[in-house]
Amino acid sequence: MLRRVCVQTVIKRDFINELVDILLNISSINKHISTAITPVPRNVLIELISHGVDHLGVGLDASSKELFMKVKKPYTWRKYWRFIHEAVKVFGDWNVTVHLIVGLGEGINDLIDTIRRIKSLNANVALFAFTPIKGTELGSLRNYPNIMYYRLVQLITKLIYDGHNPSDFLLVSRGKAFVKRDFISYDSDFLRELLLTRGCPYCNRPFYNEVPGKELYNFPNEELIMKYKDLIIHELERMVHEGVKIV
Repeated sequence: MLRRVCVQTVIKRDFINELVDILLNISSINKHISTAITPVPRNVLIELISHGVDHLGVGLDASSKELFMKVKKPYTWRKYWRFIHEAVKVFGDWNVTVHLIVGLGEGINDLIDTIRRIKSLNANVALFAFTPIKGTELGSLRNYPNIMYYRLVQLITKLIYDGHNPSDFLLVSRGKAFVKRDFISYDSDFLRELLLTRGCPYCNRPFYNEVPGKELYNFPNEELIMKYKDLIIHELERMVHEGVKIV
């Protein structure tokens, strides 16, 4: 069942007008609409709402200013943060999702600080596993993020959004991060909140960065979570007893 349509934009001449034309065409199907976009003026955000957009995605991607400059994002680090703040004011609390890519070489503290900063703005976080794309700045890399590291980031994100302080549930020692057992549950509600794609309601967009035949980074539905449940529980146990190597 189609529940939401997401239109992702690219920066080019007249892309806003092209986006509006697309929205006018798809608004007739009477489904919820999301748009992923780079920083645009406030009046453009208001126009998007008038054409049926109720959630906004922002591809910050990097979790530190240094990484942001390395991946050569358009505009500046400061402009992106100002835009996220403005977008939340226009669309309302929890109707803006900020995309973060895991596996760019980020430090765990930078990642935590960025997740907490996004939450403080009443915006959501959507996680993506780094995927090398030919022709891009980092296209020559072939190092997909370690699945245990990605699970750790998913858990950190969930617990931060649950209102927990990382210093309460996370212990970092000798290049590894350990999670305290009291903050982990294996019931279906916990696993669903931990692993289902974060961001706009019904979003399954990160599903495209999975490698066929390998364990999933992201789960678009609860059925797949249950299929991998035993393996996921084992991974969570390893976080407690063995720790996870951090970048």
